[in-house]
Order: sequence, then structure tokens, then C-alpha cells
Amino acid sequence: KYVQDTSTLNEGWRAIFDVLRRTSCSLEHIDLHGTQLRDYDIAYLQNSLENNRKLRILQLSCINCINYISMEGWRFFSHVLRSPGSALVELDLLQNRMDDSVMISLANSLSDNKSLAKLKIDFYYNEINGIVCEVGWEAFSNILCKKSTIVDTYHSNHTLETVCEFPPDVGGEAAVVDSLLTLNRECTPNEAARRKIIRTHFHFTNGFSSIQPFVDMELAVRTHAIAWLCRNDINRDGTVSMIDESNRRSILYEIVRVSPGLFEIGRNKKRKRDQS
Repeated sequence: KYVQDTSTLNEGWRAIFDVLRRTSCSLEHIDLHGTQLRDYDIAYLQNSLENNRKLRILQLSCINCINYISMEGWRFFSHVLRSPGSALVELDLLQNRMDDSVMISLANSLSDNKSLAKLKIDFYYNEINGIVCEVGWEAFSNILCKKSTIVDTYHSNHTLETVCEFPPDVGGEAAVVDSLLTLNRECTPNEAARRKIIRTHFHFTNGFSSIQPFVDMELAVRTHAIAWLCRNDINRDGTVSMIDESNRRSILYEIVRVSPGLFEIGRNKKRKRDQS
């Protein structure tokens, strides 16, 4: 459904957005590009979408050309992504003035979101010194790969695939976000989680691999974890990725070096089976 009528009154928008509240509403795509919405309009839209399970694509590009929507308004609207039953797979917010606080709100709202694959925002530079605003990109980096524990990393966002069009020479936290989004695009969510865990918690630096998480595991759990680590990195298209192969081999070497008894147990069991 395409809606582009800047003369529509606020009451008119409210009537349109009320339709989205109905369980019988079957709209899957709404394009509001170029419309002049205000804070209370998008707040009402956000409320109308809280229980909507059908809308998949929402385009709100270039609706803030004359600054009718405040940063607070955008921060409130970002809560639309917190709805546990949201069906949105694409949200277009291009050509709208936003700051780091809005980016942080968007990122936080996506922390547990399992549906949105494409978020479209502009790639922002700090207007004063011309560098990327690190705070906003760091917020996205933190939800794409939560680093506190293995469990937290597993529960990171592995669904989001696009945020903006990054320049070729992108650096800093924006480059980290670009890399994590590429991983999400190339892998299934489970495989993306696996690679993020390996890269974050079993990384190879300064000639040593961090294998402490393996050492701390119960023996029965450790054998399954090693098997999980050793399997090939399969991309979404079925191809095998070799990007993490060197790091993975280093980790396995360290495991064998510090836990030789684990492999002796396996060899003794095999010897007993052969003798019987």
C-alpha cells in the first residue's frame, strides 16, 4: 500500500494507523516516504504496531525534512522493534535527521529482535570533526555480538543483515558492525552464533589461544564442545568458509597441549573395543 499525501490531517493519519491495530488487517507493506509526520504521529504509529503480526515492510524515509520529528520522538518510535511478535523484516529510515542517542535506542530495541533483517539509516559523520560517531556504532556492535559470556554471545542478534551502506574505507566501530552484519548475511543464525562465540571467547592473539572456557567445562560437556568447534564453517549458500580455520587449528592445538588426558581417555576406550 503506497501512502503519499502531505495534506492528510493528523486525524487522518490516526484513522489510517488505527487500521493496523485490527487483527483482520492484512497489510504487509506501507510506504510513507516524504510525508510530514510529527512526534505524536509516529508515536501513534508505534502504538498501533505493538500487536501487529502482518506488516513486514515499513518505509519512513525522508519524513523529517523540516524537523517535525524530534530526537525524543525517534527514540520513542524505536520501541516498535521491541514487540516480541513483530513481523517487520525491513524498516527504512533513510534521509531523516538522527543522532547517536537515536542510534543507541534503535540498537537496544534490536537486542532481542528476531525478525528485522534490513534496517536502513544514513551513514553519519560527526559534523564537527568529520569522524564517524563511535558511540552509535558501538551500540550496534554490542547487540550484534554481546561479549560478556558465551551465553550472552549466543543470544546476540544474528538476524540483522543491513544497517546502512558503509564506505569502502570505513574504520573504527563502524567497521566492526560492517563485519558482524556480513557474518549474519552469510550464515544461518545458529552458524553466526557459533562463529561469534569462537572469535570472541576462543580468539588467537599474541601466539596463544584463549581456551580457558574449555578447561573449565565438565568432561562430558567438553567433548561435545570440541566436536562443535571442529565442524566446518558452512555458509548459508552451502560453501565452506576458511576465514577462521587458522584460529580454530590453533585452539585445537592448545586444547591437546593442556588436556592430553582427554584424548588418552578416548584412545583407551577405542583400544578396549578393539580388544573385545
